[in-house]
Amino acid sequence: MSKQHGSLLVAQLSHPGRQGSVALNPNPVSASDVQLTKKWAGNEFGKPRALTVPEIKEVVKSFAESAYWCHQAGYDGVQVHCAHGYLLAQFISQTTNLRNDEYGGDLSNRSRIVFEIIDAIKERVSDPTFIICVKINSVEFQDKGTTPEDCAFLCEKMEQYGVDFVDLSGGTFEARAFEHKKESTKAREAYFIEFAEMIRPKIRKMKIYVTGGFRTAAGMVSAVKDGACDGVGIGRPLAAEPFLCKEILEGKVQGSIENLVPLPQNTQASGTQIHQIGQDWVEGTVSDWSSGEEVKRWMEDLEKETERKQKVLPKVDSSGYPPTRPVDGFKYLTV
Repeated sequence: MSKQHGSLLVAQLSHPGRQGSVALNPNPVSASDVQLTKKWAGNEFGKPRALTVPEIKEVVKSFAESAYWCHQAGYDGVQVHCAHGYLLAQFISQTTNLRNDEYGGDLSNRSRIVFEIIDAIKERVSDPTFIICVKINSVEFQDKGTTPEDCAFLCEKMEQYGVDFVDLSGGTFEARAFEHKKESTKAREAYFIEFAEMIRPKIRKMKIYVTGGFRTAAGMVSAVKDGACDGVGIGRPLAAEPFLCKEILEGKVQGSIENLVPLPQNTQASGTQIHQIGQDWVEGTVSDWSSGEEVKRWMEDLEKETERKQKVLPKVDSSGYPPTRPVDGFKYLTV
């Protein structure tokens, strides 16, 4: 059904690494053993251990195998997620990669796993029409984090490896970037538009998309017309309005409805909407975050759910590891 009106379907492939909640994995893996100590929407994170080289090879193989099965299922392509502080971003960033082997050190080594994955996908899926794209941080907004210059270097290399397009985003769980970090970007809506303009001149063939902040048709059109990017990505607005793109193209609306939920709960609130859409969705059943009363009720319920979770989930002790494993059969409940 998702392709019946001519849309392309691209699956995002990701591994959380150290950013997997302790409720899901009390003993995560990462590029190095650097623990994420900040909580995210009430979640705590266990101390990771560094992947061994043979394990890295298995991760590469798993990404390629996942791409193969996506192709078999009828997907038009895959997106390799290297942004937002997840496992591949943990290898790229100096804040989380302290290795001294072939997967650590300079940027070429730190990004080695990414290009091994791209090569492995091409080898596993021989279809030349199968799209391979990469979501990558244009900036991390933290000391020793990925910089626009790092991103430009990686994008040039991705073009050489035959990547079809990159999707520029930014930030991690430590340095959140789902908001404007610069006053100059507010009028143009997109959080990372200026970083895209820095990178664009270095790319000849590969397409560049920008995700984050777009809310109006005018803002999206301007980003493309001005030459900053070839296309835009939309996330949270689509959780509220599944037919937003169709309605914009048909001229029925000029932009998305407002979302009054504050960060970081804003992204979690969008997850609630997606959950609602998946429950035999009909128009009018998705929470309206432009309503102050509805936001207030959801925030109160979220606080109660967070308190309930704290009582049943294992705590991370001073060593970074939870003292016990989660109770068998535990399931996270969406508010």
